[in-house]
Amino acid sequence: MEKQQLDKIIEKIKSWMEFANENNDPFIKFAVEYFAFNALLRLNFSRNRIVRDRTLIRRLKSYLAHRDKQIIKPEHIEEFKKIETILEDDGLAKLMEQAENDEVLSYEEAINYYKSLKNVES
Repeated sequence: MEKQQLDKIIEKIKSWMEFANENNDPFIKFAVEYFAFNALLRLNFSRNRIVRDRTLIRRLKSYLAHRDKQIIKPEHIEEFKKIETILEDDGLAKLMEQAENDEVLSYEEAINYYKSLKNVES
């Protein structure tokens, strides 16, 4: 759908919502809001022309459920990075403490050990 067509549809939907808000008759208000809601559903969640309302509502519910399950909200990213750094630094410090008494390998021994680890992963 072209942008101009899309803009016209969105403007029409907005005008329906304004009409519904201005109207005092509950039936007319309900009917116009339903038309506007249905048009928005079809605009956003219809992959083809023949889709039942129930399917569109299911798609909307699924979208809303997944949208709110974002692991880290944008406003918490900095806080998460600080916590992640603390955990990584603490983990590294513990690994260094554990490795203090380990045998020190020569360069050749370290290379061979590393290669053996790569072979195990494959």
